[in-house]
Amino acid sequence: MRSNKIQTCLTLFESKEVQNTMVDTDTERTSQAEIQEIPFLCPIPRCGGWVSYVNDLPDSPPFYGCGECARVWFERATLENDITAAISANPYRNAAYIPLDMGGWAPVKYSDIPKELLISIDSEPEPTSARKRSIKSKTRSLIKEVNL
Repeated sequence: MRSNKIQTCLTLFESKEVQNTMVDTDTERTSQAEIQEIPFLCPIPRCGGWVSYVNDLPDSPPFYGCGECARVWFERATLENDITAAISANPYRNAAYIPLDMGGWAPVKYSDIPKELLISIDSEPEPTSARKRSIKSKTRSLIKEVNL
C-alpha cells in the first residue's frame, strides 16, 4: 500500500498544471535562470519532495530548500554533492537528474521522471540515527543563520 505522501506526489506528478509550468532543461535553448526555476527531486533518503531555489525572502540569502523534509542548502555545490551521494546509494535516482558537462546536476522535468522512481523512494531505508541527527543539525544551524 502506498503512503499518503507518495500518493500525493503521484497526483501532483500527473497534474497537467504542474507539468505545464516546467521549462525545457536543454541548456542550448534555456537560460541558467530558467533552469534554476525547475525544482530538483530532493536527494534526502525517503523524501519525495521537491527542492526549489528561493531568492525572494527578505533578510535571507538565497538558498535551495525542500518543502517536504525542510532541508536547506545555501550552496548549489552542496546540493549537488547530496545528489551524487543519493545516486551512489540508490542508482535508480539517476533518472531524476541530468549530469552537466561542466560537472554537477540539472533537474529532470516532472513529466520525464518515471512514476516508479517515486514509489522506489518510499521504499528506501530510513537514514541511520546519526544521519538523521546530522540532517536536523545542519538544517537547524542553517535556519539560525537565516534568522540572524
